[in-house]
Amino acid sequence: DGDPSGVMSLSHIDHSVGSAEWGGYLAPHVARGVGHGRAFIEACIDLARVDLRLQLVNVEVLESNTAARRLYESIGFEFVDRINQRVVRDDEAIPALRLRLVFDG
Repeated sequence: DGDPSGVMSLSHIDHSVGSAEWGGYLAPHVARGVGHGRAFIEACIDLARVDLRLQLVNVEVLESNTAARRLYESIGFEFVDRINQRVVRDDEAIPALRLRLVFDG
């Protein structure tokens, strides 16, 4: 319909170790649970792996965001560590998780 569907980014690109941080946002009007988020992430992963020739991509997700965690894990991201004090809402720290996708060969 011509409205932006969201935004995705690769940041903190480090060619010396072949890594980047992935981030993305799917607009509220975009239907959930029908593959749009997966397509969005996979397009960015292809850019990182093929065009930028990176070896891995990291992502941070709120520990409470189980839908996003399941999506990342279904794509192949694996748990790296828990990050405390990353996000603060209403004076309360919300833990996040760092996940990593390592590209084969």
